[in-house]
Amino acid sequence: MNVTESTDLDTVVRTVDELRSKSRYSDALTVIGEAWPRLSTLHGGTLRGLIESIPAEEWQHRPWILAAIGASYQSFDSASRSAALPWFQAAEQLIAADDQLPVSVVAGVQVHHASVLRSLGRLSAARQGARAARELLATDVGLAPPVRVRLQASAELHLGLIALHLGEFDDARRHLHLAQGLGESSLLPTERIECLSGLAYLAYTEGSFEHALDLAGQARSVAVAHGVPNSRFITAALATETLIAVEQDRLADALALAPVLTEAGTASEWEPLAHNAIGSVSAISGRHIEGLDELRRAITTTFDWDPQPNIRQTSEGMRAVLLMHLGELEEATAIFEQLTPSHNHAQCPARFLAGIRFAEGDAQGTLDALRDCAALGDRHSSRTLVDVLLLRSAAHYTLGNDRVADVALDRALLTAARNGMRRPFLLVPAATLSTMLDRALTRRQPDVVLQIVDHLRTAPRESAVETVATLSARELEIARALELDKTVGQIASELFISTNTVKTHLRSIYRKIGATTRQQAVARVRELGLRREKITP
Repeated sequence: MNVTESTDLDTVVRTVDELRSKSRYSDALTVIGEAWPRLSTLHGGTLRGLIESIPAEEWQHRPWILAAIGASYQSFDSASRSAALPWFQAAEQLIAADDQLPVSVVAGVQVHHASVLRSLGRLSAARQGARAARELLATDVGLAPPVRVRLQASAELHLGLIALHLGEFDDARRHLHLAQGLGESSLLPTERIECLSGLAYLAYTEGSFEHALDLAGQARSVAVAHGVPNSRFITAALATETLIAVEQDRLADALALAPVLTEAGTASEWEPLAHNAIGSVSAISGRHIEGLDELRRAITTTFDWDPQPNIRQTSEGMRAVLLMHLGELEEATAIFEQLTPSHNHAQCPARFLAGIRFAEGDAQGTLDALRDCAALGDRHSSRTLVDVLLLRSAAHYTLGNDRVADVALDRALLTAARNGMRRPFLLVPAATLSTMLDRALTRRQPDVVLQIVDHLRTAPRESAVETVATLSARELEIARALELDKTVGQIASELFISTNTVKTHLRSIYRKIGATTRQQAVARVRELGLRREKITP
């Protein structure tokens, strides 16, 4: 909390106490009515205490004060935001019975009610309320401009965040930029944090990593200045930083952000996004089972949402990626085939299907899986376009279309270099990628591309799709048995095969996973996420 807010709160408390001591209840409620929008999300408990210190008969028929009590449950330290609903319902019942109330009161109640509904995942109702407020503000000409602008900014913010939850990224961008453009003084501090956080996540989905990190940094600065650095209001910004660290393969940074993100997102509307981001961290750190559990929680926390948010489909896609790491290619493929890409393919399941097809040796099937991506062209989100271009390049090389392949690879390298992306290159088998990179070096390349090529040629890599896809079902069983420290004799007995057959499989496994000793093989099994508690005969 900054000094201005502390002074503001102290002044309001002192003034209300003085007026209440003189039984000037109406004046005290006027002070509260003017101040509560600034105080509700930071000092909810104090605000309720002030109102409840005044006799109930003085305020129970005032919709603006009832809304103040409801909004107080939006405070960053409130344990139950759902407690706000009865108060807003009571306020709107009073509004419905009195058509003489000022527009500022009616629209204000609608906006703050929409905020609560949004935070509880009731997106349809929240959108309806925010739109109703916006229309009312647009038709009333008598409202003072500062009040109109403040309420309009709030309405646009909520509409933008609702659209973001639903994966309607163009609408989200329009609403959030309008909310931001209406000026810093128009949004409450917590609203500014959420606006910047939402814009940061939106920039991430579009592949504008540098811009996304800048917006996330701005959100952090505002949150720190107002004393809410790890609150739910900044969760989307923290998730953005975490997801970008994953994309750039900065494991240490991603692991450092994970506990902060967990704290901020707990029991908030952004909790599913937090679980999704932490699941992604688990994926690059080799903790695939933990990642699956995080993604399960991301999905289950949206069960009561209306309608279902986009993060649910995103989490299903990430779950399928982890299943690929665990060797469950059939289940992963089935999930990818059921998913639909989001607007401009910011979430693009086709690229993973294409990766599986290529690992299986089906170059034409790879291109077929990417047909819709190719049709979208430059409108395709650059965040996922790198994967698409890499796989198109690999497929065309295989089919002998070298010129097309070269163009696709150069575009992928330049896009990845500008964003510092490293993970997409794991979708292409090592041998194929090495050939592609060698060809790239025969052409003139910008310095940033030469740097990423040098990194890719020297850095260790793990391609779950490639390695797991080339292991047979029997080899997967034996690989998992290795991790359980089974002897050759035990494996042969449990699988009802001869020891010589087991040894033959082991030689094949060692070759495919890049191991020369049993100890190395066990380590690679763990790295690739192939372990199981038991094998199935």
